[in-house]
Amino acid sequence: MLKRSLVPLLFVLLCCSACGDQQFGAAQSPSSPASTAGASRPTPRPRPTIARQPAVMTQPSSVPTPPSISFAYLWPSYLPSGLQLSASESQIDRPEEVGAAGLGFYIFTFSNGSSKIIIGGGAVDHFLLPGVDRRLTIGSRPATLTTAPNNNQRQIIFDQRQGQLFLFGTNVSEADLLHVAESLQPLSPTEARRRLPQSSGGSAS
Repeated sequence: MLKRSLVPLLFVLLCCSACGDQQFGAAQSPSSPASTAGASRPTPRPRPTIARQPAVMTQPSSVPTPPSISFAYLWPSYLPSGLQLSASESQIDRPEEVGAAGLGFYIFTFSNGSSKIIIGGGAVDHFLLPGVDRRLTIGSRPATLTTAPNNNQRQIIFDQRQGQLFLFGTNVSEADLLHVAESLQPLSPTEARRRLPQSSGGSAS
């Protein structure tokens, strides 16, 4: 009787032991690598892209540039009292001396004793006059006025696309020189040469 009653008890114990092993094994099983990795490793992020500043295009100045003047033969419609054309100190080109671009030259000198005004244009050089420069506009023409330290010599140089255009004054007031500059009028080449008679070799005799 004792042996028969122990058999069912042993069977129950074996079954309970097996159940306990399964529960222990399930409790001690490590977590999967995937779940561990997801908890401990930070999610990689892309490097921030640094946007380059686009090049700033410099806008051209909106201030209009005054137009410069092309070559022309010019003659004053105003002269200070007493000044007369000095043909011996004046000079103008001959037709065959005019350049391919139509650039000729002239120097008209007007004098009265120690007072003198020289008007030069085209393929000529202005005077090298040291002094104080001042920018100004005469009529619609931009120019530079230079006054010598002794205040008895002045020169106006116009901005030109071709050649030179200047007025040089000795013992002439600034107001008179500016007035002469404002009075300049264009002449045809034929008329300009006619006003300087006996023109030979580019100079008056």
